[in-house]
Amino acid sequence: MVGGITAAELDDIDIPALSWTVPGLLPEGFGILAAAPKIGKSWLVLSLGLTVASGTEFLGVPVDQRPVLYLALEDGPRRLQERQRRILDGQPAPEALVLWTDPLDALEMAKKFVTDNAGKNPVIVIDTLARVRPARRRGADIYREDYEFGSSLKAIADLGATVLGVHHTRKGESEDFLELASGTNGLMAAADFVMVLQRGRTESDALLNITGRDVVEAGHRLLFDDGLWRPNGTGLTEAAQQAEFSRLGSHMRSVLALVNSRDSTVAADIVHLLDMDVDTAGRYLRRLVERGLIARTGHGRYSPKSPSGCPVPESPQVND
Repeated sequence: MVGGITAAELDDIDIPALSWTVPGLLPEGFGILAAAPKIGKSWLVLSLGLTVASGTEFLGVPVDQRPVLYLALEDGPRRLQERQRRILDGQPAPEALVLWTDPLDALEMAKKFVTDNAGKNPVIVIDTLARVRPARRRGADIYREDYEFGSSLKAIADLGATVLGVHHTRKGESEDFLELASGTNGLMAAADFVMVLQRGRTESDALLNITGRDVVEAGHRLLFDDGLWRPNGTGLTEAAQQAEFSRLGSHMRSVLALVNSRDSTVAADIVHLLDMDVDTAGRYLRRLVERGLIARTGHGRYSPKSPSGCPVPESPQVND
């Protein structure tokens, strides 16, 4: 589409639906995975490459087989071999995954890989972006430089691919996970989606947050054990519920715990057992439904979302 177009003309165009590398998690386009050093992000993207190239499952989600180029620019053949053998656990290594360790002309290799696999929705993983980013120009606008670099990667994705760049987070805490990514916001602005992976250095539990132009903003609880990543729960849906659960305040957790402990609950039960007024009880119940943590089974009646429900660290304090 060049120049102007009317809304009616746009409505008549047959535009293909958005392609997903990992349905519900990783769309086509240019994206960023940001995380602190040495918490397992390279293990995660190598697992992504192996499962997509094999057409198996990533984090419990079935994926279509696609050609994958993994620009492993901070690792050598020995480390990559050890890691892929650990992830594959005896399964054959896929021919559709190409491993590239030389930073020289890595982006030109990425462009060629996309054009050579036109129509196959290829996947490019760049680990890390710092190894292919041009040196900063003296006196240049840093935001503009970051945006131009990100736009050059988006241009590769726009050829019909998923390009996922691995990036580092800055030190410190922030309520907005996007602010954790290092550098200016220029790189984030150029991306179609951004993922931020957080994990305590000695902990297995992790949180993967994602936001973007074409994705539903969400968080997923993951577990990392000896190089292997898996969802915290039976799949990504439950992993997302886990993430939502961790964001709840103490009162809403008490309401969720009560609902999950019974076959059916109404606002009057919350009022009686948790000593809340009816308006507050109703509001909490509606919010839990909106977050996908409980189900509305009838007019004013609620039940657990699934047989397993969400984890409840402590039982609700009820009034006798």
